[in-house]
Amino acid sequence: MVNEREKLIGARLRAFREMLQIPRSRFAVTIGFGSERLASYEAGRAPVLYNVFRAVAQNFNLNPRWLAGDGGNPLIADIVDDAAFTGQIPQRALFSEIYDSHLVGLMKKSADDADQNSRAFFNHQKKQIERARDQSLPIETRREITRRVVEQTEEYLSRLAAENNARNAIKLKSNMDSGKLDLTKAESIVINSDVKSPLPAFLERIKKASSATGKKSELAKFLGAPLASVSRWLSGEREPGAEITLKMLKWVEQQERQK
Repeated sequence: MVNEREKLIGARLRAFREMLQIPRSRFAVTIGFGSERLASYEAGRAPVLYNVFRAVAQNFNLNPRWLAGDGGNPLIADIVDDAAFTGQIPQRALFSEIYDSHLVGLMKKSADDADQNSRAFFNHQKKQIERARDQSLPIETRREITRRVVEQTEEYLSRLAAENNARNAIKLKSNMDSGKLDLTKAESIVINSDVKSPLPAFLERIKKASSATGKKSELAKFLGAPLASVSRWLSGEREPGAEITLKMLKWVEQQERQK
């Protein structure tokens, strides 16, 4: 029998996936688990295992504190280096057990050492950029990795600013400006891939549908995105992620049907 705490963890896992607007089948493939198995966790029929959490965290930066119900932002994770003990964790160990016995202490230590936290984040993002260069990965996966790197870095800088952690914010910004973490370059690695994309023709449809007065603002509202981001996508300055592209497709089809 699954207890109430485990059911809530499963419900949060589902909420996290839905927050990202990723279908269960695609989410399951990305983390390396079957769709039916993932459905069991999300519905509270089976407790979430630690290796499931770890797979989600590695691919989507899920915050363990939030998943455990201890607060925080689900998309801005405390940096946890669990490499020292993962080999000792039983295959069927529950996320809740490992969270209580290991992760809470690690996160406290990490919070007590802001410099270490910032370095860990910086190194994690560099590794993700390297993943985006991997030509063996599907182009959509590489684009999604790149998009998350950019968003996570912006979110992390915002969090540092909110915490008045100016010293680490300046340090991370300096690394970005010096080219050690070149997000613009990271985006171009994926966007300028030799894989032919149908995006230019699609964007022309969007531009045509949003050319009338007020339509671009209507599109931004539909996407739940800033108007400035919409302008960058339409100009080709930045390529929209897979989920935004799907929303754009839905919007432009609605506009074309109305005409």
